[in-house]
Amino acid sequence: MKAIVMHGPGLADELFYESAPKPTPGVGRVLVKVHAASVNQIDWKRASGRAGGTLTPAFPWIPGMDFAGTVEAVGDGAEGFEAGDMVFGCTDGGAYAEYVEADPAQLVVKPMEFSYVDAAAAAYVSQTAWQALYRHGRLGKGQRVLIHGAAGAVGAFAVQFARYTEAEVYATAAGRDRDFVLSLGADVFIDYRTEDFAAVARDMDLVIDLVGGDTLARSYGVVRPGGRLVTLVGKAEEELARECGIEAVSMGVEPNARDLARIAELVEGHHVTVDIAAVFWLRDACKAWNYVLDPNPGRRVHGKVVLQVV
Repeated sequence: MKAIVMHGPGLADELFYESAPKPTPGVGRVLVKVHAASVNQIDWKRASGRAGGTLTPAFPWIPGMDFAGTVEAVGDGAEGFEAGDMVFGCTDGGAYAEYVEADPAQLVVKPMEFSYVDAAAAAYVSQTAWQALYRHGRLGKGQRVLIHGAAGAVGAFAVQFARYTEAEVYATAAGRDRDFVLSLGADVFIDYRTEDFAAVARDMDLVIDLVGGDTLARSYGVVRPGGRLVTLVGKAEEELARECGIEAVSMGVEPNARDLARIAELVEGHHVTVDIAAVFWLRDACKAWNYVLDPNPGRRVHGKVVLQVV
C-alpha cells in the first residue's frame, strides 16, 4: 500500500510518500480502507518529539490519528462491524495510509450526511470538544459557558454542542472570525485582540480554554463560585482554583465509540456541521503540513485540513 512514512523526527520535510506493508487485522481489530484522514496538531507534535513521553513514536512511523473509510476485513473476535461498513473514528497513528488497523471500540458507522472528508475531519476534534463540555465541564441547559479559541477546529464544535444544549455561549476569537463564530451559535462574540473578555464574560458556569498562557491565567476570575474551568492546552492551577472556589482540570481526549456515536446522532439531525479549510491528496501531505504550519497569520483561515486518499 501507499502511505506517508517518517523515518526520523521532524516536520513536513520528513514526510515521504512511499510503499509500506499493508496491515492485517489482529485479534479484536478491524482493517479499514482509508478514504480520508485528518491533519491534527498532535500529528506534528508527535513527529517532532514535542509531545514527549509515550506519545513519542518509534520510527519508521505513519502519522494520522483520525480517519474515515470502509471496513476491509475483520479480525477474530472483533464485533460490531463487517466488511463494507462505512465508518469513521480514531487510532493511535497510522491513518496517513491506504489502509489502517483500528480498534472497533473507537469506530462508529459514518452518517450518510457526512462525506468521508467531513467525517475524517470531525472524529478527533469533535470528541475533544464533547468531553471538555460534558465529561469534564458538566455543561447543562441554561448555563453560561465561555469558549476561548472558538474559531478553531475544537472550538467550532464546542460552540455548536453548547448551542444544542441551550447554554448561553460566549466565544473569543479574532475579529475576522466574528461572522463565522456567530453562525455556529455563539450568543456573545469577543474579539480577543481589541476586547477584554474578563470585562464582558462574568459569572461563567464553565470556561473552556483552548488558548492557554495569559488567557488561561485570567480565566479563573470569570468563573462563578462553584463553576468549572477546563483547559486543553495548559496546566490547571489547583491552588488558585481553590482560592477562587471553583474546579479546574487539565484534560486530554480519550477517543471512544460511545461519545462518537452521540456526535454522529447530532450530525444526522443536522445540529452540527464541519468546517473544512483545505483538502490535499495523501501524496501531498508535506504541502498540507506546510499549509497548516505557515507562520503568516494573514493567510490562515479557520477549518480543518484533510488528506484525501481515494
